[in-house]
Amino acid sequence: MRVTLAQVVQDLDAQIERTGAQLEVGEVPGVRGDASQMRQLFQNLIGNALKFSHPERTPVVRVEAWQGDDMVQFSVQDNGIGIAPEYFERIFTIFQRLHTRQRYEGSGIGLSITRKIVERHGGQVWLESTPEVGTTFYFTLPAAERNA
Repeated sequence: MRVTLAQVVQDLDAQIERTGAQLEVGEVPGVRGDASQMRQLFQNLIGNALKFSHPERTPVVRVEAWQGDDMVQFSVQDNGIGIAPEYFERIFTIFQRLHTRQRYEGSGIGLSITRKIVERHGGQVWLESTPEVGTTFYFTLPAAERNA
């Protein structure tokens, strides 16, 4: 998983550089899952954290994980513009944008793909957010075999 996150950071390097973002990645245990889908999952979440940064502060994105018995719970936390609670479900629906394309680039499919990847691997995804403060996306994925 460490390699996957390093690849994501490399993929997003220009965006990280442009925004001056601080990206903090904690210890991340291994998971059972398709590597390319894991890369896309983290790229969507970290990329959104950078895209929806608050205009008055430097973006800070934290990735953390907690090992359970069978699952690993991840969090991707930002200090961006946040999301109002009434939109929590809508953002996971394909092409359901909260902002115009003129304000924020994108197709409106990233979080829909994120949910599909997590659910395809037997996990769940949810979020906590406060407008103007930031958002934390949580998700679970099956833990790698302990002796693997």
